[in-house]
Amino acid sequence: MACAPNRITLKTIAEHCDCSVNTVSLALRNDSRISEATLRKVQQAADELGYIRNNLASSLRSGKSHMIAVIIEHAHNPHYTFLIDDIVAELRTHGYIPLLLFTHSSEETEQQMLKLALSLSADGIILFVHGTAEHSAKMLRSLTLPVILIDRGVPGTEMDCVCVNDYDGGYLAGQKLTRLSHSRFLYIAGPPTIESQIRRQQGILHALQDAHLPSDALRIISFEEINRTIEQNTILQLLHPINYTAIIAYNDEFAYYIMNTLRQNGYRIPEDISICGFDHICSSMPYLPPLSSISYPKDRSLAQTVVRFLLNRLERPNRPVQIDEFPAVYYEEGTVAICHDKKHHTDTDQKE
Repeated sequence: MACAPNRITLKTIAEHCDCSVNTVSLALRNDSRISEATLRKVQQAADELGYIRNNLASSLRSGKSHMIAVIIEHAHNPHYTFLIDDIVAELRTHGYIPLLLFTHSSEETEQQMLKLALSLSADGIILFVHGTAEHSAKMLRSLTLPVILIDRGVPGTEMDCVCVNDYDGGYLAGQKLTRLSHSRFLYIAGPPTIESQIRRQQGILHALQDAHLPSDALRIISFEEINRTIEQNTILQLLHPINYTAIIAYNDEFAYYIMNTLRQNGYRIPEDISICGFDHICSSMPYLPPLSSISYPKDRSLAQTVVRFLLNRLERPNRPVQIDEFPAVYYEEGTVAICHDKKHHTDTDQKE
């Protein structure tokens, strides 16, 4: 049986440098009380000996792990990818180690990841919550460490939260299209349990109501339906009958799938059908086709704000609840236009 290699400890480095363990500990933390010569000597020895800091032991001594758990559904949506990257960079700027945990849109996995963050002694959690409001509220109230919600809130909880005003975003998308004479709409919905989906859909419906359009002016395709047809490559069949002139998608990811499918089948965007998404990811990925979209002001940073909220909460655990709801902004990218078509499309209107 192979023997486990001896672990390099502070004592090992102290013996190598002929100094005390306390001096080594301070030197590895760049403490100003240690001379420059000793700092270089200790740190060089640590590198040569292959010293790896024992975070668990350190956290047990200090009560702090300097680790923040970032819990998110997935990273295949570019909106999340860029946001996570910004959060990680911001955490590192303040000396924290990010731990990325993925729930894959499962309430059960979300609970497991929260328990894992607690078991690893994370100092705090940044959470893209997925579960239903009732499930999430119960779960969050049971936690004993700082949690900052990002991208969506949870009704019934008094939690720090940084998000975009999704209701106004939905209203803005619907208002923009109704003012361009559109009167028949398709909405591609997001996950039914999360607050951002609920609020965006409410905002769209309100905008259509204010435009005095009937309730059947909006057809809704569910999150489950759009995901299934993406997997089966049957998006065009789902879109029929195409008796609408405008599409609003819960996010840009869905909007791009639909826009590409329509263009491949001869539909012109926006001459035949206008499309508006959410997140405005083409601003961060300029190689993507332009897509009109709802997002937040470009001079604001969700990542910087959520990390600032977390630092505030770590410094003052009993401070009042912090909420920052960014305003929704419409970004025109040329996929939305005035509606000139006064007739209803049917399945026989498919482009050759």
